[in-house]
Amino acid sequence: MTLRETNGLGEAFQILSHLWRHRKSIAGYQKDIRLPGGIVLFADYEVPAKILDTIDALFGDDLKPILLKANRSPTGWYLIFSIPAGGSFRQVLKYQDRFEDFTNSTVIIERKYGQLHFTVFTTELKPQYPYEWDPRPWLNTGMLLPFPLGWTVTGLKVVDLAKVIAFIVAGLQGSGKSNFLQQMVWSFLLAAPAPRSPRIAIIDCKRSEFGYLKDHVPVAMEVPHAATLLKALNRELNVRLGKLERARVRRWQQYRGDDMPPIILIIDELGEVIEDECMDLLNRLLRLGRAPGIHICCATQRPSSTMFKKFGDSKALLSGTLAFKVRDDLNSRMLLDNDAAAFIPNNPGRAVWQWGVEQCEVQVMCLPEEQADELLAGLGQQRSVDVVERSPKRLPAR
Repeated sequence: MTLRETNGLGEAFQILSHLWRHRKSIAGYQKDIRLPGGIVLFADYEVPAKILDTIDALFGDDLKPILLKANRSPTGWYLIFSIPAGGSFRQVLKYQDRFEDFTNSTVIIERKYGQLHFTVFTTELKPQYPYEWDPRPWLNTGMLLPFPLGWTVTGLKVVDLAKVIAFIVAGLQGSGKSNFLQQMVWSFLLAAPAPRSPRIAIIDCKRSEFGYLKDHVPVAMEVPHAATLLKALNRELNVRLGKLERARVRRWQQYRGDDMPPIILIIDELGEVIEDECMDLLNRLLRLGRAPGIHICCATQRPSSTMFKKFGDSKALLSGTLAFKVRDDLNSRMLLDNDAAAFIPNNPGRAVWQWGVEQCEVQVMCLPEEQADELLAGLGQQRSVDVVERSPKRLPAR
């Protein structure tokens, strides 16, 4: 057989393979057909075909994952691949955006039982979801500080702040940062009062978002007041570390008394508190706050190198990132080490959540000002007194 004939056969095989991969099950049928023996003729193979096309383009024959199973799910497709000798999970995971761009879908890649599991969601997120929250089902699962992050293609994404510890929220003006912070605060305020329910403190040097809560939680609205609050939290940090030492336990979750409820510090616009004193105090809370139960959420419009001049030493301690729409891929990489936040839809509330190797697109729920006012009125005097007791007055005096 001549070289030309061999090349011709190879090209013919590639053409036939492409036609078979992108085949329709039976002309005229719009739904999957189930045959005896569990055999399914899918009405449309386009999504798994595009996954396979992407694998062909990215990997050579020796390191190419091999498709073992493809099943349709109510929200898209579920595919299982073998990992070839010399291949790796991370080698495939780094191309997640390539799979998503080519399939125009959300793709989650996981390693289970030594195999690659692709979950492809062909459904799309709605542009808006109303704020609704009941923490009880999540508390029953063992979460200690659950709060709703937003909706993903798989459903409501709930995060346990007791595990995340500290995270940063960033994005352009009007992208949805402050709305997210509002619903985060209310998600904890609406939890049933208990001796170990979280105590909330807010730094709002923008002086525009949280002033209406001053009678219910401590709100510092000027830099000197922010420094005072950070000093008080550092003193409380010292007190709690001493209690843990005397109780011979490592973390606040193991402490048996009711005098160590978790503290949640929310900073709306970190760029307003970059003075050396404030940053030193904040950095210490980030370094040492995990064991005594001090959790931090920092929000900023743009994490510039100027802002991170001193904060950069502790940036690695912010284990989570919620990145709303940013201006360009450079700003996105400063937050996520990839360009995902630069290319999300320009829809208020749309963001990318990253924690460890997990990354997903979320639509944060919408909490209008009118609804926040109604929630505030619903707290009632008894609830207000309970929240006021969470003020810095409970912390050691200066």
